[in-house]
Amino acid sequence: MSSDLKFEEIRIEMEAIRWDVLFSEISVVPRSNDVVRVYKDALKNINVSGRFDIKRNDGLTATIAFNGKLEGHSIFQMIIWDYLKCLTL
Repeated sequence: MSSDLKFEEIRIEMEAIRWDVLFSEISVVPRSNDVVRVYKDALKNINVSGRFDIKRNDGLTATIAFNGKLEGHSIFQMIIWDYLKCLTL
């Protein structure tokens, strides 16, 4: 697998998310809901409040979110912030 991934957002449907396993080997910064950022996808702007931030090896910040359940599955979402394309409110 390439270590030069260029995606800006990924959503993965999972049966369950184990946060203790997911965050066991990485440094995580929990963000409170008063930290609001705007992610611009191809169709609209999405407000992202709080969640968990991690730093990638290339220095970019990624926000990890859990977006509830869809048909019994959990939705894991990660947004990579290119600060030239996003706003902090």
